Amino acid sequence: MTLKWSYLQNANAMDVGRYFEYDEDALKQFDKWLCFLKKPKTKLLEIGSGSGYFTNLLLKLFPQIELSCLEYDEELVRTLAKKFDNKITIINEAIENTSIKSNTYDNAISHIVIHNLNDPLKGILQMARVVKPGGHVVTIEPLPASRHYYPNSDVESAFDLLDKVQMYKCIEWSAKNDINPQGNPWQYCYPKFFEEVGLKNITCFGWTSIFTLSDERFDFDEKKKWLKMKYNFMKSKEDETTNILLAADNKEEEIKKAHEIIYNYYDELLKASKEQLAHIHEQEIVHRIITIGTKN
Repeated sequence: MTLKWSYLQNANAMDVGRYFEYDEDALKQFDKWLCFLKKPKTKLLEIGSGSGYFTNLLLKLFPQIELSCLEYDEELVRTLAKKFDNKITIINEAIENTSIKSNTYDNAISHIVIHNLNDPLKGILQMARVVKPGGHVVTIEPLPASRHYYPNSDVESAFDLLDKVQMYKCIEWSAKNDINPQGNPWQYCYPKFFEEVGLKNITCFGWTSIFTLSDERFDFDEKKKWLKMKYNFMKSKEDETTNILLAADNKEEEIKKAHEIIYNYYDELLKASKEQLAHIHEQEIVHRIITIGTKN
């Protein structure tokens, strides 16, 4: 069974969580590593487009591509249609059993998708099947040791409590749909998968992307916009978060206190001047591996 990802993370959550995921240096690397997407009228299939976060980056970096987005979740399909209108073609299917004919696309790419599949090898095999000979298959996947640092221990503890919701939902989601991943995703070796499905000329690159709230390379107004998005998102999910935590035997007064601490924290940040924000070092660090293979 293929799962609807929006149960765990809706489009707003994806956009808020990845708002500053790639800085200018990372985008320059994409431009170099994915240079084959610069060919005129390149037909590209993006697997698991989700909220369209990475879709938007692809269209900005490679505006000449003819982009098709494969997305199984109907809620996310509606988000993609609203965001991109006629700039993309949307295919409402799962990669594991897609009906796309073999040798249809020049290249195929996935962003933070394969490690979530019940059978990652099957997903990569399908990506390779729908790509034309000489085309490329690209996967971009997370690596362990990513972290989020909050400059206040009370705020960090509050987030630790409220973030348990995602863990509880994952457990329920997996049990309900009989999910049994083929091994530990954090130990997947993507070059091995690529070789097993017959891809050649396999290369791997990696990078660390760091967003720091005090970093003046990031626009002040954009940072304020992101903070407002985070604040509004948490407000919108407060009732759901509370109910899930209560059902897992967490204490109501602790849940209420955690929300209060975080809202006060965001209130201060939203009122902060540029000078004040320059001394608040909230920081997110994410690690990524990109694997590229060629179909014979």
